[in-house]
Amino acid sequence: LDHLPLPHLEIFDKQDILEYPSVMFSRGCAFKCSYCMSRQGGIGGKIRWKSPMRAIQEVHNLVAYADPEEIYLDDDTLLKNPAWVREFCGLYRNSVGVPFYCNARPETVSLELAHCLREAQCSAIGIGIESGSARVRRDVLQRPMEDEAILRAFDAAHKAGLKTWSFNMVGLPGERTEDLLSTIRLNEAVQTEFVRVSIFTPYPGTPIYDPTKDSLNPSSYFRGAQDLPDELQPIYRDWINRLDQEGRLWFTKSESDEQKQ
Repeated sequence: LDHLPLPHLEIFDKQDILEYPSVMFSRGCAFKCSYCMSRQGGIGGKIRWKSPMRAIQEVHNLVAYADPEEIYLDDDTLLKNPAWVREFCGLYRNSVGVPFYCNARPETVSLELAHCLREAQCSAIGIGIESGSARVRRDVLQRPMEDEAILRAFDAAHKAGLKTWSFNMVGLPGERTEDLLSTIRLNEAVQTEFVRVSIFTPYPGTPIYDPTKDSLNPSSYFRGAQDLPDELQPIYRDWINRLDQEGRLWFTKSESDEQKQ
């Protein structure tokens, strides 16, 4: 990826960039989640990284042009290459100084890497729960992890001084009332400061798409709260309203408005 030209930021208005000042340093993921386009390396089946020096160069260019107060490192799973993370964090700590956010999968979060992030001025990390049901994670999402792995990841982040937000999906195939309640309980157990909740919509080309495509609303590819099973809707809306009142929803305004409709 180092052979690609640097982003030509000057073609964008600075205020547009500051709406969401983000960078991405890798393509593909080693994991096999059934709903994700980056699974098993994504297109081409190979995980690719920009070098830490190239990544820092892109950050410097973003800061020089738009001067953001914070930066989002938008890699799906930033911590999938620990050696890369250690080198990047050392460079970032010594030459940037702008707080940043990033994403991680629970199995990749260690106390050591969490401390590396914090020392480099990472403010918060998003960690995927997706479902509080081990059955749904294993059989539907192809994320075979136990609750204990998720609890350890959030605990490591908090011990290192990072705030956290969780990623969650509602309306998954075969999801039952007890599964959604388990998701709510697990989010409370990890003591995450913020919660992000999305209505599951399958991407064409992913393994989960063909078994679920017939359930999509023919008038719109995107699913909303109204497309959830009747038994899940009151639980979902109560959860969203409570999180909103607590100031814990991690949403853009448009997403938040859509969820509460």
